[in-house]
Amino acid sequence: MLKHRFIIVLFFYCGVLISQKKSIQLAPESLTTGNVYGLIIGISDYQNTLIPDLKYAHNDAQNFYNFLIVQCWWERF
Repeated sequence: MLKHRFIIVLFFYCGVLISQKKSIQLAPESLTTGNVYGLIIGISDYQNTLIPDLKYAHNDAQNFYNFLIVQCWWERF
């Protein structure tokens, strides 16, 4: 019984290994060139009194900016 389980598991893992892609497909050159710009706005204090102010919108915008600079290697403009 143990031998049969071993064979079944072995076939399962062989099937998984065979189904994996063996190479990396790179994006076409036309998709990887050019400039990308971003405008990040965080408004916490609204002039209109009917719109409630937000507590952390400016912090969220600053954190997202830091993420783009540090993690995504964007250059500061």
